[in-house]
Amino acid sequence: MMEDLRDTLGVLLEADVGAADRDSVAGLLRQSRELRCWLDSFDVRCVRRTSELAAQGRSEPAESMGTDHGLSARESRLGRLRAEACDLFVLFERALTRGEIAAGHVDALAQAIRDLDDEQRFGLVDREERLLEAAVRMRVDDFVRHCRVQVADVVAELARTAAAVSSAEDTADAPPADRTTNERISAIRYRIEMRIS
Repeated sequence: MMEDLRDTLGVLLEADVGAADRDSVAGLLRQSRELRCWLDSFDVRCVRRTSELAAQGRSEPAESMGTDHGLSARESRLGRLRAEACDLFVLFERALTRGEIAAGHVDALAQAIRDLDDEQRFGLVDREERLLEAAVRMRVDDFVRHCRVQVADVVAELARTAAAVSSAEDTADAPPADRTTNERISAIRYRIEMRIS
């Protein structure tokens, strides 16, 4: 990996973009993106280590360190959120390091999980492999929308599960239904089915 990065950097340092044709420019952009992705993953590791040191009282928080080194408060906050997302979605960090996805894909995940509770977050983590497959083939804008859909699906699935558990508990505690109640339920179901069809 490091040898490839050195070769890529060497090519970019020697490149004469002003004399490059279309295909050469496309190749340089691809190599630049790969290098940028590696740098973004390197920043994730730096933020993670700074957070560990800060927890031990041996460093200021990662966001403060970022602003001290020329980053805006927004960039520093984004770096922290990106590192937190990589802590949960380890396959995404590896893919970022290899240049298979962009930092924007990780940022989309970070934004998607921001307001979720732990159970909902882990519901999304369970879909990590499928999410990564989607990220590899999607542009960042499309992946942002895909993440929103996946979050909504996870939240709905957990709500359905909770409702089913609650319903099962209520049914177990309820007295047996009489024949009239069962007939009413059947009639209601029939009307609902007729409306749907």
